[in-house]
Amino acid sequence: MRNWGVAVGALLCLGVVAIADAGWAESAKVDRAQEEAALRAADLAWSAAAGRKDVDAVAGFMTADGETLPPNEPAQRDAKSIRAGWAGLLTLPDAKIEWSPLRVGVAESGELGYTSGSYKLSFTGEDGKTVTDAGKYTEVWKKVGGQWKCTTDIYNSDLPLP
Repeated sequence: MRNWGVAVGALLCLGVVAIADAGWAESAKVDRAQEEAALRAADLAWSAAAGRKDVDAVAGFMTADGETLPPNEPAQRDAKSIRAGWAGLLTLPDAKIEWSPLRVGVAESGELGYTSGSYKLSFTGEDGKTVTDAGKYTEVWKKVGGQWKCTTDIYNSDLPLP
């Protein structure tokens, strides 16, 4: 009889632990739709900062260990080179850039996400003529201090090579 009591007591303890664990798991669940909306908003805010030519704000959307993979030039894999890359692009004469996410996704954990979409870029070339580009991009984002930050940014043109 004593073993029966121990078995019932153990089952009750396991039941309490299971109920507590289920409650914790439920409270830790991520609202992915909310996170995807926040990530979309972050990507649009990043584009708006680029449109204002605010180099510091634009560079601030990247993680400290982030990387930018621009077309036709080496990867930028530290904060200094990422900032320099953005400064070079945003200070082109009459530079205008904007992008918009078409796809946004967030992992079940809520810690990683991605955006992909299209961009438009124009500036005045050395010959005085307007140079235009349009293309696509993919960005990998992660949560840092509760905020979405881009950790990998890659983009390339839709236009054929000249």
